[in-house]
Amino acid sequence: MSKKGAIKRETVFFIIVAIIIIATIIIIISMNNGNKGKTNNVVEDPKAGLEADVNPDATPDTNPSIGGTDNVEEINGEKVNTSSKLKEAKTVGVYTFKNISMTNGSTGTVITATITSTVTEKTDGRDATMKFYDKNGKLVSQMETYIPQVKPGEAATFRTETSSDVSNAYNFEIVLK
Repeated sequence: MSKKGAIKRETVFFIIVAIIIIATIIIIISMNNGNKGKTNNVVEDPKAGLEADVNPDATPDTNPSIGGTDNVEEINGEKVNTSSKLKEAKTVGVYTFKNISMTNGSTGTVITATITSTVTEKTDGRDATMKFYDKNGKLVSQMETYIPQVKPGEAATFRTETSSDVSNAYNFEIVLK
């Protein structure tokens, strides 16, 4: 084999390697740019932790947090909602929510409830919107949430949270999507 042929093969080999390296770098950069601004939060409930949406009709001091202490009591450094209206059992579609509690601590407001189904077959999880109202019935904040699957004859735990303080809500409703 001639020296000239060996040099051409080496040159072609290095060009191919260089192209592969450059293509790999471009792919990595484009993948990272596609994830820019996203975080990888691991949560048990895929809809938990969603922020309360800004309500354009709410006044600035109640949006997205609900100011005041009319419906809260402070216990061990946390605000615990005391509204009897909020704690009433609520039926939404085929779901019944009972044992409702709402607390606000250092990480935000957590809403929990026990869910049962009014039908005899398994119900799939559902996306929903929680709307929070003051004592006058004015919508003061809302958030997106997820209702977990409920099996017939069993109860499921509903848990959702927001970094906003909505613990002073007088009542809420859940709207299924």
